[in-house]
Amino acid sequence: MTGSADGQVKIWPYGKNECEQSIEVSSKYMVLAIAFMTKSKRLVAASADRKISFYEITNGQKFSTKTISKIENLLAVPLCLEYHPWTTSSFIDDD
Repeated sequence: MTGSADGQVKIWPYGKNECEQSIEVSSKYMVLAIAFMTKSKRLVAASADRKISFYEITNGQKFSTKTISKIENLLAVPLCLEYHPWTTSSFIDDD
């Protein structure tokens, strides 16, 4: 997976040099960070418009191109994402 300045997240199959799927996270702002939540099988993308967007796998191995959830109007631009599936925190639960 890669994020880019054109606001897209691209999914690249391992060992292939062509994009399998493209998801528009933002129409005007760059994607700064991405993460994959292994337990819930969700893609998380942070963009320069101070937003974090969540996408889930729909049919087969493809991600939905529509967000299932968003965190918007953050106080600052999110520069990185970190995911810990083993966490015991009640703040973020990936069940």
